[in-house]
Amino acid sequence: MQDDENPEEEINDKNIEDLINAALNYHPEDLKSFTTERQLREKVKSIIAEYLDSFYLFGYDIDGRTILIKSGQSDQQLDALDTLAHRLLLAGNIGPKI
Repeated sequence: MQDDENPEEEINDKNIEDLINAALNYHPEDLKSFTTERQLREKVKSIIAEYLDSFYLFGYDIDGRTILIKSGQSDQQLDALDTLAHRLLLAGNIGPKI
């Protein structure tokens, strides 16, 4: 009996899908429970860090202010993020889209 599907992968995909759906169902009044921008940043950063080792997050908060969150555990990771951002901004292409 050959099983092409990995049950662990299915569970992880389901969990990620549930998290995305839950986030999309937030109403602005729910999101305003954060009293400071720092609280919001730290919450978002901790959620993303569960899935990504290092990352940039560009966006706008619910009040229209720009947000940039950069996270990496080492100087090497932070330098790699800067290189990736540089390639993205100058070349406009960083590889296949997921």
